[in-house]
This record gives sequence, C-alpha cells and structure tokens, in this order.
Amino acid sequence: MPDIPFRIRVTLPNTTESHFGTVLYSGPVPPTKGDWLGVEWDDPTRGKHDGVHDATGIRYFTCRVPGAGSFLRPHAPGLSFGVSFPEAIQSKYAPVDLNAQDEEKSTFYATESNFEIEVTSLAKIDSAFRNLGRLREIGLEGWDVAFSGAQKERDLLTRQLINLEILNLSFSLIPSLVTVSDTIDGLKKLKTLLLNSNRFSALTASVDYPPLHQLTELQLNKTLFSWTEIIALAPSLPSLTHLQVGSNGIKNLPSFIDYYSRSFTPFPMLEILNLAENELSDWEQVSLALNPLPKLSRLILSSNKLVAIKADPDSTPTSTLRSLRHLSLSDNPISTWASIDSINNKATFPRLDSIAVSNCLFCGDQLADIDVGKVRSEVIARIGGLLELDGSIVKSGEREDSELFYLSQIGHQLETALTLEQRDKIRARNPRWKELTALYGRGDGEKATETVTVVRRDTGTIKSKLIKLQVSIPSHRSDDISVSILPSQPTRILRTLVAKALGTKPLLKNKWLLEAVLKPREGGEDSPVISIPAEDEGREISWWGLEEGDKVMVVER
Repeated sequence: MPDIPFRIRVTLPNTTESHFGTVLYSGPVPPTKGDWLGVEWDDPTRGKHDGVHDATGIRYFTCRVPGAGSFLRPHAPGLSFGVSFPEAIQSKYAPVDLNAQDEEKSTFYATESNFEIEVTSLAKIDSAFRNLGRLREIGLEGWDVAFSGAQKERDLLTRQLINLEILNLSFSLIPSLVTVSDTIDGLKKLKTLLLNSNRFSALTASVDYPPLHQLTELQLNKTLFSWTEIIALAPSLPSLTHLQVGSNGIKNLPSFIDYYSRSFTPFPMLEILNLAENELSDWEQVSLALNPLPKLSRLILSSNKLVAIKADPDSTPTSTLRSLRHLSLSDNPISTWASIDSINNKATFPRLDSIAVSNCLFCGDQLADIDVGKVRSEVIARIGGLLELDGSIVKSGEREDSELFYLSQIGHQLETALTLEQRDKIRARNPRWKELTALYGRGDGEKATETVTVVRRDTGTIKSKLIKLQVSIPSHRSDDISVSILPSQPTRILRTLVAKALGTKPLLKNKWLLEAVLKPREGGEDSPVISIPAEDEGREISWWGLEEGDKVMVVER
C-alpha cells in the first residue's frame, strides 16, 4: 500500500459512478476488527465526519473540508489505488501485444498470496513506445495516474515523447506536486499541464521544482489550492504565462512581498490569471496582491463575491495594475455605477480597454429591473477608450450613440434638479459628464442653462436612433413582442433582450437561431429572410438590414 497520504478512486458496483478521495489514515479503528482507511472525499457530501470516530471520539485524521471524511475497508469493491504514468500511456496510446514473440521473456513474480504477476519485458514496452513521437498532446484525465513509475520505464517513455507539448492529468490519483514533477521530468517540449480536480499535499514553504520551469500554462482548477500555495510555487514557474486557479474556495490573496524579498519578481512572464468562481470580496486586497505581476494583461474574477471596485484617484504604484488590458467581473454582486467609474480611473488601470460585467446588478438587487441594452450603453459611456465589452467589439458608432444617450440621461437629471447643490451631486456621480460635454461641443457643463439645452437636443437625437423590432417566437407564444435597440449595438444584445422580455432563461445559441425578416422591397411582396449565424452575432444590428418595424424570428434548431 502506498505511503500516506495517497489517492484512491471508488467505483460503485454495477455503475460507472465513481468518487475520488485522499487516504489520510490507514490502520485499526477500535472497537471494530481489522484495518480501515480514513478518507477525505473530494465530494464532501459523501463524508460523514471530520476524521473523528463517532463511537469513541478519537480523532484519526483531519479534513481540509469539514464533514468530508469517512472510513473505508482496504478491500472495498471498486477500490483503485491507481497506475503509473508509463502504464497509463501504454494502456491508452501504445498497448503491448503480450502474445507477440520476442527474445526477452516476461518475468513472473510470486506474491505472498500465491498469485503470479507478470511484468511485461522492457523490450516490449520500448517497442510499443516507439510510435509516440508524433504526439503533441496527451490526455490522461480519469486514467487513475497515481505515481511516476520506475526510472527505466520513464526513461524509455521520455525518449519517445520528444514532441509532447500538452499533458492533461486532471482527475488523477497523484498525491503531490513532487510526484507531478517526477512524472514530467525529461519531457523537454512540455508547455501546458492540466491538473484540474486533483488534491495535492499542501505546500507549507517555498518550493522549486526544475521540471516545471519550462511550463507556460498551468491549470489548477478545483484543487483546493490556496493563494498562499501559489505564492510558494512561484519559484518553480518562471516561464508561466497562463495560470488557472478557479473554483478553489480562495477567500484572500496575501501579498508576495510578505513571503519574498523585493528583489524577487514572482511570475515574471504571467499574462493571464483566472481566479473565477472563488470567494474573493476585497478589491483593494486583490489589486495590492497582483500589483507585483509585471506582465499581467488578462484577469478573470467572474463569479466571486466582489461588491465594489474602488480606485483611489491618487493611486500609488503599489495598487496599479499597469499592464492589465482585460478585466472580467461577470456574475459578481456589484450594484453601483461608482465601480464602473473606478474602472475608468487611468491611474489604476492605465491600459485597460476590455471588460466583462454581465449579470452585475448595477440597477439594484433585482435582475428583472435591468435593461440589458441600457446597461451596456451606460458602461460604454462611463469608461472612455473601452474597445470590447462582454466579448463584443465597441465600434465608434455605438460609442457615440452611448455617450450621447448618457449625456441626455444625466442632462435630464440636471434639468429637474431643484438646487445647485443637487446639480453638483449629480455631476459628482458622473465623472465623465464634463469631459463628454466638451467632446461633443455642448458647452462646459457648468451652467444650468447650457445643460438644459444639451438635454433637449440630445434626447431627440437618441430617440430618433432607437428602432423598435417585432419579435416572433412561435414555440413560446402566439403574439409578437417588441424590443427597442440601437442599430449600432451587437446582435447578441438582441438575443438577451428577447429572453428578458419573455422572462425565460437565456436563449442558447446551439438551440435557437435568429432570423431577420425585413420589410418587402419597393414594388415587391415577399419579405426577405436572413438567417443570422450564431458566430456572427457580434455584428451590429444594422448589418443585417434591420430597420424600424422589421421582424426577428426566433426559431428552434
């Protein structure tokens, strides 16, 4: 039996359902007879306790996740302790013909149970491995890789995997990063390593594993890896450009400077960092922790617990994300426009030109109150220089429409304000107001009389640009619905508006197709119908020839 801790998989009898766990104890559990395995399950709902025996109150092990532990017999049905890396490669990519004749015979070993185990000769393995040189990517997710294997087998293997660039060891039984390092040692061209949904022994101090130095992409999603462990691993990853640590329950991001001297630059090449689906809630801590990353250009923070993005106008160099170009904040409980105004702060985000903020509740706590089209328009207006929003390119026409619409909305508020103090508060809540009034030649925004003039002129302009489309969904309802949208907005916004108007879940692209039904041409009777490919929904509404009064059909594929 392997040394503790080690990983196991249990497949339920007569099913394909299986569960992964980490064995943290092996031995007797009185008053019962025989040995037991103390297991912390990856799925905590399978557990019964934290490692304390219910009858005696004795603790045998401690779980990372409360309630994820239970005891299991070492010979339980469906129990797997895993295989070596060479064995898994051989089974999937280079099966050995055990009936083939060769000069070197297989060796048979007797066990204490009087069973004989056949160990395939190295000559047969070497012969099978010779065809692996063409592989650039290997996927062993779910193949129960548990250890690196014997040195001779690894040497034979690495001599053949000379072109391997991508290796997927997700859902494996590998117990530690030491084993990972030993497994990939000698794979000279390996650049991408996927280790998702594994559980490794915790790192408690800084480590440096030379075989990891060459990696440019590392995925550690759903591994319970903490940010402190990421910091400890930093010396092993000097070439890394892409790191994923999503769905790990990370609540805090300690700073690198708390662990290393200022002369050490952590992750000097890192450009993409994915921290999605964690539990981060403090933006200031996030920005301070990530500031030392000199090349970070894409930061994914979707589905965390960020309530606000705050940027100090006098931001210090330690809080500046100087290389950041894209920031994803989708599905965070951000509810105020002040956060968007902070993103427009060039002191903190000097190069930012792309963001994702879908499903952020800017208009309050109720998603039903949000007009998706207006949210997009206002985000564009509030962030100058934004080139991409929620995956759609922001074109010059849409920007101008959005900024004029924003001016008209704020201008209306200024027009109805009763006192100068109220007007000052409105301007303070909308930092780009003065900049945009100057940009569009509508006065300096300081005098109430000039402001009123802006409102009256711009409101008419925006209303004249909005078009109303009739939308028909025969499978959902017999009557048509109508939506209003700017012709300069991306077509995918129309899909979102339709789903909102229907009160349904999102209209998935693989299930629903949009068709533009245009008014008959002059002198004609038939209405032209244009299918809108899902991959082209980034194009503007006007691209498809849609105008006021045209119809859009939503057709089930």
